[in-house]
Amino acid sequence: CGFGGRIVKKTDQRPKYYNSRENHFFQKGTLLFGLNHAKKQIQKKEYVFLTEGYTDCIAMAQHGYTNTVATLGTSCTVDHLKLLSYHAQKVYLVYDSDAAGQKAMLRLAEMCWQVNLDLYVLVLPDGQDPDSFLKDGGNFETLIEHAKDIFTFFLENSGKEFSQQTLQQKLVVMRKYLAIIKNLDDPLKQDILLQKAAVTFQLPFNS
Repeated sequence: CGFGGRIVKKTDQRPKYYNSRENHFFQKGTLLFGLNHAKKQIQKKEYVFLTEGYTDCIAMAQHGYTNTVATLGTSCTVDHLKLLSYHAQKVYLVYDSDAAGQKAMLRLAEMCWQVNLDLYVLVLPDGQDPDSFLKDGGNFETLIEHAKDIFTFFLENSGKEFSQQTLQQKLVVMRKYLAIIKNLDDPLKQDILLQKAAVTFQLPFNS
């Protein structure tokens, strides 16, 4: 349905990924690279690894993680998540450790309530992506054991340097987090996440 490429030289200043122009058959916001190959393993294991790009997906498969798919070097969308929800209950996000990857995962925290999926974040060492981490002999099983649910990840990252922020900045962060929690269907999960937020933001909590 289309072609995609990725730069390989660190000195290359072009965009990291390059895809065919979008058309009726090729729409990045609805396609997942590798899903046709990974579908059976995803259904068998009931969870899926989601990476940012093709090379990460291929590297994961080469190292035995065949239940892996990738967005086409673009932001994950609600359509991507809905597509995954047909085959799995749990999604492990395996994004780059750079600022763009962190930001992408925070955006996902704001979307995941719209689909019936449990999202977890695998936190890679600084400067690593899944491809480089595996090639350097990294222990992926350890990352899985220490995976964080998307809300905890969002809370920890949003709460960094919270006390040093201005009142307006604090209000933006708290309102965004509360808006996400408000849309959850499970009252118990809401209470747990609100308690975590109260500790992080140093606010009183009344159930």
